[in-house]
Amino acid sequence: VTDGVVTDGVVTDGVVTDGVVTEGAMAATATAVTARAEPEPQYFAETDRGDPAPDPGPASAIVLATYDDVVALFAARREDILHAALSGQVHLVRFEPGHIAIRAKEAAPPDLATRVSRLLSDWTGTQWLVSLSAEAGAQTLREQREAHEANRLGLAISHPMVQAALSAFPGATVEAVHDREVEFLDSVVDPDSGDDDEEESRQ
Repeated sequence: VTDGVVTDGVVTDGVVTDGVVTEGAMAATATAVTARAEPEPQYFAETDRGDPAPDPGPASAIVLATYDDVVALFAARREDILHAALSGQVHLVRFEPGHIAIRAKEAAPPDLATRVSRLLSDWTGTQWLVSLSAEAGAQTLREQREAHEANRLGLAISHPMVQAALSAFPGATVEAVHDREVEFLDSVVDPDSGDDDEEESRQ
């Protein structure tokens, strides 16, 4: 290269002739190279929710052994509408890994079975089928919880101490039963403390 002029396939400051590039062509080429060198902008999709749903782990680590496990997975993935439907609008007919047979109430989403099948397959990496059945099936999970709470309330009301309290306060009712953990504090006794007390009493 001499004085900005290069021949035989090299850049010159003259016109473009016989494979030789001029100064104007150099500027155009430099602009094109610069445009290609600039990184392309990257765009990231935003979710509809403020926080992304927690990742339950790799698909191979998800084990769904019961229908309750399936419902819990939808809660963990923040699929609130489907979780509510599976809890309160679905009667379980049969369950086995990979297949769930249900009877859905009229209030359930019409595409419930399809959406649950697709999401379970995506999350677990295993094909899942949710089929609709005309069989009665079991109570919904919500009905089972309500029946359990009603049974606990009945047992609590029938307790002699509760009956005595209700008799002492006419008009009183038992609205709910709550479990409370009772902490027992074991007193720590210093084995030498007894000897010291005896010595003080003798003095």
